[in-house]
Parts: sequence; structure tokens; C-alpha cells
Amino acid sequence: MPSHFRMIMLLLVMLLLRSALCADQAGLSGGDPPKARAILTSLTVDTLQAQMTAEEALVQAGRGSIPALQLALSEEQQQLAAAQAKETDNDQFIIQRRINALDIALARLTWQINPREVLQAWLGKISLPKGNVPLPPIATAPATIEASTSNFSRQADPVSLTDARLSTVFPNYRFYAVDFPPYRGGAFNPMIMRQNIVPAPLARINVFVVGKDRSVTLCTDSASLAQWFITNLPACSSKDARGNATDVMLHVAEGLFWWNDRPLAFTIAKDAFVETPCAAGVQVVIVAGKATVVPVHKNAGTLGGCLTFDHRGRLASAIFTPDLKLALEPLLMIP
Repeated sequence: MPSHFRMIMLLLVMLLLRSALCADQAGLSGGDPPKARAILTSLTVDTLQAQMTAEEALVQAGRGSIPALQLALSEEQQQLAAAQAKETDNDQFIIQRRINALDIALARLTWQINPREVLQAWLGKISLPKGNVPLPPIATAPATIEASTSNFSRQADPVSLTDARLSTVFPNYRFYAVDFPPYRGGAFNPMIMRQNIVPAPLARINVFVVGKDRSVTLCTDSASLAQWFITNLPACSSKDARGNATDVMLHVAEGLFWWNDRPLAFTIAKDAFVETPCAAGVQVVIVAGKATVVPVHKNAGTLGGCLTFDHRGRLASAIFTPDLKLALEPLLMIP
């Protein structure tokens, strides 16, 4: 074969390969936002099973849909904030389901894992207590129930705690709030309701951190969550970095505070943090931030965060302080 003919064939092959690569990159960077939106709007995502169906449909759209899913996630988060401000509880529930579906689908497409399944496997290793378990005092209810000796098998229904800045600060982790109601049943009747045992180390309300490496960390209060941040937050050498860290840590800490059957709604104003100048000879920076309860259902209050960074920009301590005034008693508040 003449050398010039071989050269022409080689150039043609190179052009074909380049075209294929560009097409693949275009698919990953462009996506099809209308298609992602159509998948979400074509399904009534009002139960965990419906959410899982939506996740599967989103994943089937392929990796080329990742930018569209990210855009849809951002739009849903904006819609959730608007619904929270209007007291439209049912809309909030549906929108949060969509956010959950998008978050899990993105994890499956980018990490090749399903965080909910990873979390469920972790929960399945917890053994239930043996013997009689005391019940809260309810008229006509038995004093104790016989606990199962099997492992914890309740289906987790995690609420995704996510936003763009959180993904930027912690790209290898995802955060979920999980509520385990103490009772299940169709009515508040002690004769037909069954106690749902929540064994140690779980609490009634929990924040789980699921890593890209399939690691799972349980945080049942603000102290354990603060310790996770101290261990895993990258160094923050600038004021903007410390401000972003303050905001995302407050956002995750919000998952520990619930009102009725959902996380309590907060807002964090842009740049709503204050740095205390370093004292002479002391190479630390103290950052104070605040999340404000969305004033609906007559709820009010704040969740404060006080963070201390050392001279290397590493987080040395984190304290979260709730000051909540709720119209009804929440299901649980973690101090």
C-alpha cells in the first residue's frame, strides 16, 4: 500500500476518533434539560417507591444527562425554598421527593453507587435489643413489648441535604437526614399501633454522611456532626472559603432539627457571617454564622454556628446553638 494512501487513512481514522470524542463531551456538557424535566413531571413522586421509579428513569437517561440533572436539581431547590415560604406543605413534600430522586440518580451516574442502598446495608448490620422494651405511658397500652432479636430492617427514607456549595466543599460526600418515627400504624390508637424500636447507636433523627468510597458516618447530635467537620473539612485559607464552609455546615446541621414530619425550614442570607479579627499573638479566626427559621406556621428562631479556624486554616472547633420558637413541639430537637 503506498505510503501516501496509508497517511490519508490514518488521518481519516484520527478525524473519526476526534468526532466521537467531541460528541461524547458534548453529551456530557450539554444534556437535555427538557427530557429530565419531562421524566420528573410525568411521575407522581409522592412515595419512596415512586421516588425510586423516578431515580431509575433518570439513570436510564445516561451520563449525557448529568448536566441536565444538575440544572434540574438547582431548579427544584429554588422551588422548594419558594414553597417553604408559602406554607404549601404538600408541594414541599413532592419537591423534596424530586430532589431526593435527582440526588440519588446523580450519585449513581457519577459515583456508580446508590447512597440509599449503601445506607440501608449499613443499617442492616445493627442488631435489635433482646427482651422486653418499655413503652411510653399510653392509656390501655401494654407496659412492654417483646423486641425482636433480628437485625434492624426498617426501610430508610433519607432526605437529601444538598446544594451547589455543599457539593463544592465536600465533593466526595453526600449528606442525608433520616427520621425513624417511634410508631407506625393507621391511627393514633395504642391497640393497633406498633412501636418502631430505634436501637443504638441510632437516634430518632439522624444525619448520615455517605462517602464516594461507600463509607457511612452517623451523626446523632451537633457535637458528633461538628467532629466530622473538624476531621474532614479542607483547609480554608481565605475569608470567602471560611464563609462558604460556615454556610454549608449550617445547612447540614439543619437536618438535625425537624418540625412535624420534615426538617425545619431555614434560610441563610448571603454572606451572613462575621469574622472576629485575630487577637495580637493569637493565630486563629473565629467565624459566626446564622440560619434563620422560615417564618411559617408561626415558627421562628435561629440556628447559630461558631467556628474556629487555626493558623493553617483548619477547622479547630464548631459549636451549633439553636434558639427556636416553634408553634408546635417538634418531633425532636438536638441541642
